[in-house]
Amino acid sequence: MRGKLKLPQLKVRTSLILVLVFFLFMLVTGAAVGVYSLRANNQSLTRVVQMQRAHAVIGEAVDHYKNVQSLLGQVLASYIVSKDKQKTADAPAAADADGSASPLGSNASGYINEARKELVRSQVAFKNFQGLTKGMDDTDGWYRRTSDAYLDLTKNGVKPLIDLLEKGKLGDYETFLSSTASYMGDNLKLALNNLNMYQQDTIDGTYEREVQVFVWVIRAVALAMVVAILIALLAYVFLGRMVLRPLRLAGGHFDRIAGGDLTERIEVKTRNEIGVLYESLKRMQESLTRTVTAVRTGVEEITLGSREIFMGNTDLSSRTEQQAASLQQTAASMEELASTVRQNTEHAQQADTLAQGASEVAQRGGRAVSEVAGTMEEISTSSSKIAEIVGVIDG
Repeated sequence: MRGKLKLPQLKVRTSLILVLVFFLFMLVTGAAVGVYSLRANNQSLTRVVQMQRAHAVIGEAVDHYKNVQSLLGQVLASYIVSKDKQKTADAPAAADADGSASPLGSNASGYINEARKELVRSQVAFKNFQGLTKGMDDTDGWYRRTSDAYLDLTKNGVKPLIDLLEKGKLGDYETFLSSTASYMGDNLKLALNNLNMYQQDTIDGTYEREVQVFVWVIRAVALAMVVAILIALLAYVFLGRMVLRPLRLAGGHFDRIAGGDLTERIEVKTRNEIGVLYESLKRMQESLTRTVTAVRTGVEEITLGSREIFMGNTDLSSRTEQQAASLQQTAASMEELASTVRQNTEHAQQADTLAQGASEVAQRGGRAVSEVAGTMEEISTSSSKIAEIVGVIDG
């Protein structure tokens, strides 16, 4: 389109479709924003729940590890109590040169077996921890470091300690515990602390992001509501100016036309549906004007004809009176004519009688004429014969 779309030329249907499309766009946009917000909230909630589950599972693994430590401490205490009871003379022979203690008692064996079971439970919980953290974001490697520290502690720290206690090597146990196992435990504790801090920071960051998203969504919804209200007001003003006001004016035109006023000028300012209505209304007014003009002209002609008829009737009335007088005279003349006709009839009868007599005379005259004609024919014949005789004599 070369020309710009002018507001008066905008069709009502097009404007309503534009308003509906805008509100549909706002609805779809609002739904999309809501779905995006719910999706982000769901992802954040899933991440937080996964972290909480991982924290709970690794905490369970650590609790079982602590139970192992407690049971190993009870085994060590059992050795110490057993050692204190040995006050016999052969007590020096009960210990080996490498610091070994006497064989395990029933209580110590039970504690060691329970410690192994707790270690298995701890490892099962740790496998669950690995399964939960497998698909999680580990950019900084805190989950990996915690897993490495735990595996190092359980494989290279706890198991050797259990084996040393089971063999009764208290000296080696204390040496290994103080030099290696304690260090591994500190590494796991540090890794767990760092992991807890990382999880807390992640949860705090997620919370802050969700708060920002919530604020953004609230602002977007508020802005959308303001825009929707403005569009609704603009649509109301537009419909009022382009539809309602012209319809009220059209109603006024209809009322004036119904009242017989055809002088009001109807202007067509738009080309939309209202303009089409005004064009039809204008054509109707012009047609009614022509009809009324034709009726008025006919009425004037009828009035003029009525006047002429009235004058003609007046003239006819006077003539009728004259004709009545003439008829009266004619009636008198007709009476005289009737008497004359009667006299003529009598004379005609007399003439008929005379005519009959004349006819008889004429008939007698006709017969006489016929006789004369025959005589004349005979005379002619005789004359011819005389002429022939004269001719013969002369010849």
